[in-house]
Amino acid sequence: MSKAVLVVDDDPRILSSMQRTFRKELYEMYTALNAEQGLSILQAIQVEVVIVDQNMPFMSGLEFLSLSREISPETIRIMITGEADLSLALRAINEGEIYRFFTKPYNEIELGIALREALKHKRIFGQNRKALEVLKMQAAYIDHLEREHPGITHIERDETGCVLISGGLADYDGLIEELEDEIEALEKTH
Repeated sequence: MSKAVLVVDDDPRILSSMQRTFRKELYEMYTALNAEQGLSILQAIQVEVVIVDQNMPFMSGLEFLSLSREISPETIRIMITGEADLSLALRAINEGEIYRFFTKPYNEIELGIALREALKHKRIFGQNRKALEVLKMQAAYIDHLEREHPGITHIERDETGCVLISGGLADYDGLIEELEDEIEALEKTH
């Protein structure tokens, strides 16, 4: 599946420049000449990263980022602006929850690195979220097992840390025989 990057800027030269600069990258580049087009694209497809210019007619980049966060909260947001204004940067961080902030003229190499890092960040965040979901399911299953079989999750250890298993040697022999029978049955079915 191709990763999608959206660039929103009212200057067609900037959009063309971005497409040329990143044409060999492993993601699909979408462009929008205004915030409305950008929001429409965000509603239509899953976008991993959005890069937006602050100074656009009808809707600022900051307003766009706030709306984009509602539409696609997991999309990573990058802002580019011609204004080197600290208060704008702080508002973009707080209101737009941006990942990075660039001033024009921006360095294409730095922007490219930031874009790759944003995609990597998004991938790792997604993997962490999936791992957390698995852990929650496992915890729920363990809780269920403990309710059905009280004490099943209690593990006894000796002074060296080895797990103690109650029962005699016959229990182990029976378990091994049972496993061997299951393996034989599986081999016969294949």
